[in-house]
Amino acid sequence: MYSEPHKQTRVLVLNASARTTRSQSRKLAETFVNHWEILCFDSPIAYRELGIESVPHINEAWISAAFKPKEQRTEEEVNALAISDKYIEELKQADVIVLATPNV
Repeated sequence: MYSEPHKQTRVLVLNASARTTRSQSRKLAETFVNHWEILCFDSPIAYRELGIESVPHINEAWISAAFKPKEQRTEEEVNALAISDKYIEELKQADVIVLATPNV
């Protein structure tokens, strides 16, 4: 009998709180991850710290680059898209996305 190879479920945890030690959303995400690791011990888990890292805003160079074919982009436009391209790739690779956001 043929069975497909086990596919690892990739988890991406997006932390959006600027707080680190007193963040309730981080605690909830950590609780989820702890339970997930018990159930799916071999799942790779990636973290993206949106509340701590400096995430650039969309600007004129980003907009120009986003609507231009890759081969026509200037170096400035390529650089403007680099971080958002990285974030989008992380989202595409994830099977499970955990959004840990403050409730304001």
